[in-house]
Amino acid sequence: SPTDINDMNLDQLKKEQSTRQTNVDNAQNNVNTVLSDIDEIKNGKYQDAKAAYDEAVENDENISDELKQRREENLKAIESTTGEIDSLNSQIAETEVSLNKANDKLDADNKTLSSLKSALSSYEGVSSDDPEEQRKIDQAKQEIQAQIDELENNTIPADEEECKRLDELLNGGGSSEGLKEQLQAKEEELETLQKEEDDIEKEILEACKNDPNSPVVKALEEFKAVEEELNTLRDKLPTAQEELTQALDELSEVNELIRTKEAEETETENMHYSGSLPDALVAELDAQLGSGFCAKLEE
Repeated sequence: SPTDINDMNLDQLKKEQSTRQTNVDNAQNNVNTVLSDIDEIKNGKYQDAKAAYDEAVENDENISDELKQRREENLKAIESTTGEIDSLNSQIAETEVSLNKANDKLDADNKTLSSLKSALSSYEGVSSDDPEEQRKIDQAKQEIQAQIDELENNTIPADEEECKRLDELLNGGGSSEGLKEQLQAKEEELETLQKEEDDIEKEILEACKNDPNSPVVKALEEFKAVEEELNTLRDKLPTAQEELTQALDELSEVNELIRTKEAEETETENMHYSGSLPDALVAELDAQLGSGFCAKLEE
């Protein structure tokens, strides 16, 4: 079997399509697994570690009320912002899959339209003296034209609108902000909040430095460890999403080739004879096979 998909026949392409669909499914499952693991830690270990840290800070008299308040507000802001980031990442992954499917459908419908127009053009000049045969020809042309009209007036415009909607949802358009732009803004916001958190932690540790048995130090270490575990998972997400995007692109590539080859086969099947035999050939055949043979052949 050729390794280059451009050299593959239709059966080989369909096997390759199945392989690439499996790659897409695996990549999608990987993204879902990372998102699921993030949610599990965020709603479990992270909350427990944060609660222990909150309690230790609240009960430590060495820490000022003003510092406690700043810390509480900053942690709430971080938790809210990371939640929004996780949600945006999930929406981006889902939208990219939907956009890929919508583009594939639009491409497929355009290929079908091209094939139908080719089939209709093959009827040009085709007619019959037999009324029943002519009725069948007219009916076939009407059916093909009806399919063309449906595609041009309804299906393809709807496909284009859906592709545009999903692309704008993902990348923005005009005055609207896309999911990717929103994500970038939230990541910048989170970076600022995390810098503030680092400054607050330094102040807290400074306030507790004279108390070697302070529970705040241990609680902070445990909280930071869980936070680091959560961030490590979040760092995996862009790579997982990039692998999904690549798998979708590779699937679209083979889908496009399949549509092209199927359209070529359909066009060949729908070709109708609409010309005339050369005069020299008519004379030779009629001489050998009987006068009028070529007239019947042309009909």
